[in-house]
Amino acid sequence: MITAEQLQDRLDYDPQTGEFTWIKSMGRVDRTGRVAGTVAHNGYIHIGIKTDGKKKLYLGHRLAFLWMTGKWPPNEVDHINGERSDNRWCNLRLATRRQNCCNKAVRKNNKAGITGVWFDTANQKWACSVDHRWGGRFHCLAQAARKASQLTRDQFGEFARDS
Repeated sequence: MITAEQLQDRLDYDPQTGEFTWIKSMGRVDRTGRVAGTVAHNGYIHIGIKTDGKKKLYLGHRLAFLWMTGKWPPNEVDHINGERSDNRWCNLRLATRRQNCCNKAVRKNNKAGITGVWFDTANQKWACSVDHRWGGRFHCLAQAARKASQLTRDQFGEFARDS
């Protein structure tokens, strides 16, 4: 695993833009001054760095944490705005696995478009539940959405993501 010193010897990090640029090229192609990394299929920035003769892929947001603090993050690093390629320092925060999961976007198969809300066909009402906490049934979607939002904020605090 790369150390903070090795990282800062090879890459520069701009906390305002979240971009890494090559300081020193480690291969046959001179990449000095170029933006490092690529956006992977999952939306995260992956950066390949060669140390001890072997190339290893690192996640950009974890490298940003190492570059800024000098230490690897003890748990996960959460993108506050949910944009996986946005590695600006102001958009990153330490999180547990559970906290990081709370900051997910609405699932694509969610027909209501609001996390924790669904239409209860048996009762012909909108229902909501967040993290196994029952919110109730409502005549209109807006009421269910408000209750789900309240439950989300109560349960997850600063990690809550309203739909």
